[in-house]
Formats: sequence, structure tokens, C-alpha cells
Amino acid sequence: LLYNKVKALTGETPQHFLTTYRMNRAMEMLKTRKYTVSEVCYMVGASSPANFSKAFRKQFGMAPSSVLM
Repeated sequence: LLYNKVKALTGETPQHFLTTYRMNRAMEMLKTRKYTVSEVCYMVGASSPANFSKAFRKQFGMAPSSVLM
């Protein structure tokens, strides 16, 4: 039920929708320069910094650390 509802409303699977939301939120937090990459990683619910960096790079085509530069 949830899967079908999210897919109908967004055109995305619930997992993809959540990942996209988390990565966009992470980008916003990194741009403030108030948090480290590791802090943002855990704040958006990623299981590890490595997984976070991989998902971030897939979404934006850059490493999360490059946002802080």
C-alpha cells in the first residue's frame, strides 16, 4: 500500500524518494558550513560515511567534502 501510494504520487519508489530527500537535505546542511561531512552523514540517517559519500556523489556528481571548500 505505501509503496503504491508513494509511487503514484512521486513516480519514484519509496526508497529512491527518501534517498533523494536525504541527499538534498544533506546538501543544504553542508552549504551552511556548520557541520562536518560525518555529522551530516548521521544527521540524515546514513548508515556510514562511505555509503553516504557514494549516494551523495551519485546524486550530485561531487564528493560531499567538495561542498565545504
